[in-house]
Amino acid sequence: MMAGEMMAGEMMAGEMMVDLPIIGEFMDDFMTSHVITADTWTQTYVGDDPSIFYIRSVNTDAQYLIAENDEMNAFSPSLWSRMDWAYFNDELWFCQGVFDAESAESAEDSVAPDSTNPAMGGCGMFSWSRLTLQ
Repeated sequence: MMAGEMMAGEMMAGEMMVDLPIIGEFMDDFMTSHVITADTWTQTYVGDDPSIFYIRSVNTDAQYLIAENDEMNAFSPSLWSRMDWAYFNDELWFCQGVFDAESAESAEDSVAPDSTNPAMGGCGMFSWSRLTLQ
């Protein structure tokens, strides 16, 4: 491996290499497929084109990532998203509370959602989504 290259499954977050702990194929309660890799988070609702988010930074301690929205996404193309995740009652939940930030910095500086009880809300104007491993 050459200097500066990252191994598969690792991201740059500040000056540290970190593993993204939620890689996998999931389905949420709204029948949206979520395929999370080291580089992308792809969401596909049945009958719709996929929405692709390019992971640019990961904060494993605070359990969120910052992603750049693909230019072809139906909603908020070429803007920035923040995806937070939490475990509640041994289940994985995620909140895309920011989906239309003008910059990565703006997405990262946003207020973290309330993960106290994701089954009851706390994701801004949206609900948290439970992700079930497929």
